[in-house]
Amino acid sequence: MSNPRNTGSHGLLYNLLTSGTFDSYEISQRSRIIFLNTVIFVGVFTLTLFSAISFSNGNLPLGLSTTSVALVLIFGFIFIRLTHRFVVGDYIASQSIFLLYCYLYLSGGEQGSGVLWLFSYPLIALFLHRIRTGSLLSGLLFVIMLLGLFHPGIGSWDFQLQYGMRIIGSYLFIYIFGLIYEMVREATQRSLAETNTELSRIASELSQEKIQSDAIFKNVQEGIFVMDDQFRVLPTYSSFLESLLETDSIDGESLPDLIGGYLTPRNAESLRDYLPMLLNDSLNPDLIQDINPLEEVQLGIPVGDGDLRQKTLQFRFIPMKTGADQQQILTVVYDVTARAELAARMSAEQHRHQRDMETLFQVLHVDPQLMAEFIEDTEQELDSINALLRNKQLSIPETLTAIFQSMHSIKGNALLLGLEELGITLHHLEQHIKDIQELANPDWRDLLQLTADLGEIQQAIEDTSAIIQKLVTFQTASAEAGLSQAGLLERAIRRIAERESSLAGCPATISFFGFELLTDRLRRPIRDILIQLIRNSFAHGLESPEERQRVGKPETAVLQISLQKTGSALTLRYRDDGRGLDPDRIRAKATRLLPEKAGLPDTEIIRLVFHPRFSTAEDTDLSAGQGVGLAFVHARTAELGGHIRIYNKPGIGFQLVITVPG
Repeated sequence: MSNPRNTGSHGLLYNLLTSGTFDSYEISQRSRIIFLNTVIFVGVFTLTLFSAISFSNGNLPLGLSTTSVALVLIFGFIFIRLTHRFVVGDYIASQSIFLLYCYLYLSGGEQGSGVLWLFSYPLIALFLHRIRTGSLLSGLLFVIMLLGLFHPGIGSWDFQLQYGMRIIGSYLFIYIFGLIYEMVREATQRSLAETNTELSRIASELSQEKIQSDAIFKNVQEGIFVMDDQFRVLPTYSSFLESLLETDSIDGESLPDLIGGYLTPRNAESLRDYLPMLLNDSLNPDLIQDINPLEEVQLGIPVGDGDLRQKTLQFRFIPMKTGADQQQILTVVYDVTARAELAARMSAEQHRHQRDMETLFQVLHVDPQLMAEFIEDTEQELDSINALLRNKQLSIPETLTAIFQSMHSIKGNALLLGLEELGITLHHLEQHIKDIQELANPDWRDLLQLTADLGEIQQAIEDTSAIIQKLVTFQTASAEAGLSQAGLLERAIRRIAERESSLAGCPATISFFGFELLTDRLRRPIRDILIQLIRNSFAHGLESPEERQRVGKPETAVLQISLQKTGSALTLRYRDDGRGLDPDRIRAKATRLLPEKAGLPDTEIIRLVFHPRFSTAEDTDLSAGQGVGLAFVHARTAELGGHIRIYNKPGIGFQLVITVPG
């Protein structure tokens, strides 16, 4: 864009006054050029006017002298216009004016006015030649004035002494005024020059620092930015920040708005509460840093077509004061995803090794046959679960119920062997399934997440099975000789009864009868049924020793299990001497869960304990509360083609009779 001073009528005048240099020179030199050309223009105009007056009055010498000086000034203007040698132009103008003023002073000029011209010379000389040369020229003219005053014969006029002294005084006053002005002006210019030099140096340093900071912001592998007191991101930030947050819409955004959608609701709310604390001077800075909610936080950042990229970022906030009442927050963001993933893998590996060691110690003394059966049964249950997931004919609720029962069976078998860690893992999966079942309309996405969890469970089971398989191979050679299948089953059932007794704090004895009648076909389902019944007894039926004493029962509870062959059928009787089933309690629970069943008679209401997800337990733990134990018993009995009868005496005991084809 052109400078407006370089165009139009103003541009022409500026062109003439600067000799066509415009703004090529610094301001002090430019002002001298403009003053020199102004003196020339005014001088030429004035001298031309007075020369015409002199010629018209017949004063030929004065007219010729003024005309000559006017021509010299015109020559000087052309010379400096063409050569830009302004120092020469200064001398041409000042010396020609000096000679003219001397002539006018000595000749008297028109009607004695020549002396009036002298008063302008100190200003011209000082401004064009500065203090030293300007003072020398002004002093030389002053000497000539003194000679003309005290030697009247030199000049053609005759002044009275008093009048001449006034002229001398006026000249000196104007010289001193011009000298002071020039001294102040030069001092000001020197100060401005020094200031400009310092500003240039600072600007250069700032420019270098900006280049360096831009290079740092461009190449640094951290997200660096500054927020104002409204927590908005200021324009200057590192390029890596855009890569971290997968967006280029950062400038001016509020940090809570920028990343709040990627955080959990709890973390987003904590961030909004935390940021104002950084600007509160009354709070302990160390404490504020310690409660940073983004010290290490996982963000799910959208990328591509709705995909989420999981990143673990670490935010560091540093409050800064930028003025009396202005505060900003320097923020540095580190991508610690790789470190967090490594830590997670190391933790998982450590947990896996710990779990393997615990598994090893837990099953070290377990009978090899029992461990082999656990592997076989677990593989069958997992195959069953995979078949359920592929079965498109079942509804999602039916699939979830079947998976729940299989998981419950695996958990029971794991606890039978004392695999506590695996049992806890399976218990958590059961809780997840239960949460999905409680949804109003579970869909395939819920089932997909469950499939991922089942994959982790399957891996844990495979790891456990691998350890058990090694122990089976090792221990088979030293297994107890001659131990029958019935003896193995009795020992396994006794083992889980002892475990449940210890957990419940309820001592109990258990007796077995007729287990030699079990066939290979029935051994596994009967074992699964008995595991659930024993756990159910200790969770719901058997009282604590103190309670048993209060009601007149022995402190040690009694469990009785018997098998009896009747024709082609096999009857399993399971009995405990606990508190039995409480119809009123079952009815109260039915009122909430199955209101249409709440009006059944006592003999029918107690059969609701076989309903899936029906439990009278208030809390959920490894032993009870999921509402699947007796439902599992009912399902296994139905698979065998059998039926169940309940004999219940509240406060005295409970007996379950299961009859299945032999």
